[in-house]
Amino acid sequence: MDAKTQYAAWVKAIDHAGIIVTIWPLSHEQLKMYIAARVKKYRMTIHADALKQLADFSEGNAILASQTIEKAHLLDEQHITVALIETLVSHDNHYTVFDLSDALLAGNAPRMLAILDYLQQVGTEPTLVLWGITREIRMLIECLIQLKSGQDLQLIFKQHNIIAKKQEVIRRHLPHHSLAICYQWLQQAFFIDQKIKHFLTADAWRELHIFCLRAQT
Repeated sequence: MDAKTQYAAWVKAIDHAGIIVTIWPLSHEQLKMYIAARVKKYRMTIHADALKQLADFSEGNAILASQTIEKAHLLDEQHITVALIETLVSHDNHYTVFDLSDALLAGNAPRMLAILDYLQQVGTEPTLVLWGITREIRMLIECLIQLKSGQDLQLIFKQHNIIAKKQEVIRRHLPHHSLAICYQWLQQAFFIDQKIKHFLTADAWRELHIFCLRAQT
């Protein structure tokens, strides 16, 4: 609250009925100390440049800094670098559900988490996010089945109207996927869909984050 707000009638009423505690934002140096302590708690290490970058990005928001460290821990990272921080917190681009699908195909969990966070912050409906994920999974399944039957990959691309840019991504990452994994992903997607249909939006977003973590290759 600024100085003017502190003298507002509603603030005085709260102070009269209860108590008001003033909490000041952490300074830049205090935030760096906090980040270093959180990293140590998870038995990780952090490069000095990455520590400064995370503190700069968080701008005094200790919760945001903590969540970024927790994501690194969930990804089983031992050392936090500048590159990892950029992957986890960079929302400069205007991501779409199609970017999320490409990251799924690449098995890039940190990028998936970053895109998912952005989509949630801008108010994207989880239904649309889930549609993009399941669309990609079903395309992977079709490609894997047709490849297994001996069909040429270029012909598969033509049958599914896959654009040239997407073809290169598929060529590079398709060998890292299996039908068993794709069917597991569909089962997880079904579970998320049930959350959405029961209007459990917060649960749906949480399950989408878990899905991204499990999708790492």
